[in-house]
Amino acid sequence: MLRKHGYETFFTGKWHVGGKTAEEAGFQTAVVSPFISDNPEDPKSTRQITHTTLEFLNRQTSESPFMAYVNYHAVHKPLLETESLVAKYEDKLKTDPPKAGLPKGLEMEGKLKNKQIQDDPSYAAMVEGIDMSVGRILTFIKDKGFEDNTIVIFSSDNGGLSTKNCTSNLPLRAGKGWLYEGGVRVPTIIKWPSVVKSGSISTVPIYSTDYFPTFLSAAGIPLLPKDHVDGYDLVPLLKDGTAPSRDTYYWHYPHDHKAGNQPSGSILVGRYKLVTFFRTKTVELYDLENDLSELKDLSSAMPEKTQELLNKLQTWQKTLPDISYGTPEQSNPLTGVRKQK
Repeated sequence: MLRKHGYETFFTGKWHVGGKTAEEAGFQTAVVSPFISDNPEDPKSTRQITHTTLEFLNRQTSESPFMAYVNYHAVHKPLLETESLVAKYEDKLKTDPPKAGLPKGLEMEGKLKNKQIQDDPSYAAMVEGIDMSVGRILTFIKDKGFEDNTIVIFSSDNGGLSTKNCTSNLPLRAGKGWLYEGGVRVPTIIKWPSVVKSGSISTVPIYSTDYFPTFLSAAGIPLLPKDHVDGYDLVPLLKDGTAPSRDTYYWHYPHDHKAGNQPSGSILVGRYKLVTFFRTKTVELYDLENDLSELKDLSSAMPEKTQELLNKLQTWQKTLPDISYGTPEQSNPLTGVRKQK
């Protein structure tokens, strides 16, 4: 849609949405990098992705709008970075070892151990590699004179992989592949100097699906309600703190995940979050305001609130497209199960 309104559109990095190629999805320029590079000085293509981004930005002028989607492979398994950067954190691990994580009670998630401390030098090195790369891009945008009128969103598609010995999300519970907070509560930083006050913080929950209408609004393009029914324009929130007019958030994840999670769904209304597992039909209720780590299941103590949220979640699930996952039983959104390849 941005391209249709005169924007030059660019993609680089990990293309992992299936079906169409980046060009078929609408990007004028796409540089899809390998998942693992044969370059020992850039094993996850982090620097190459940054380099291609800077080449694209260098071609831009203040008269022509652009959109760049920079999708790094890091931080992701396999954990790889340059030997020198990994060695830096191996030394730090010896001289300043991390202390055991808190709170207690999250040592296991299902049958898998939940990582308690940040002690992997390769993971730390990958984080620094991303930080340095994002810094180079931000500096370049500033030096080109684009900073005030450019929106930069830095975020992640899921929480850290805590049950496969990669990283710890404490005090959040679990991580990637789960619907507990460690899996769905991710860092999001939005930089827009002409609109967003530096250092400001918002506690309003947002989805990544909000970015589509937000970009349209910021670009002065009319919204397309039928095309972003699950997203809200965040420009009012960024400008003056006006929150989107919603109080309910839904997740539907009909997958078996290698991180240990089974097909599940969840709903967040105000301070209360309900998680349900489709196969076992078990239901859990948590008060995130007083129990961010989701350690105290309130479903038995608050049966009416539990049933209220479960009814609301199931009503929403019934509105989802009836996408077949192989059998009639699996196409039911309440019991649907899809094996992850």
